[in-house]
Amino acid sequence: MVADKGFWGRGYQARLADSGTRLLTPDKTRTAANLARERALASTRLAIESVLANLEQQMRLDHHLARTIRSVETLESADSSWLSANAPAPRHTPQSR
Repeated sequence: MVADKGFWGRGYQARLADSGTRLLTPDKTRTAANLARERALASTRLAIESVLANLEQQMRLDHHLARTIRSVETLESADSSWLSANAPAPRHTPQSR
């Protein structure tokens, strides 16, 4: 799990380790020895945050209060039902022979 500095703590890290999860957080102090690791971790976090921001925009999650997968599914189902009930009838055009 990649986390921010707020997740430091041996107890929390031990509980995650017991469940098989490795916690990756920035070191408390930045030194020349850990610079490469810090940059790699920051790059990974930036990529994850960018993907999540793009998904949020594409799914218009910032326009409604859905905060769980179930509530997003419910809203999408409601949108689909509304579109099915309110879509204009297809126009029939004469076919050329």
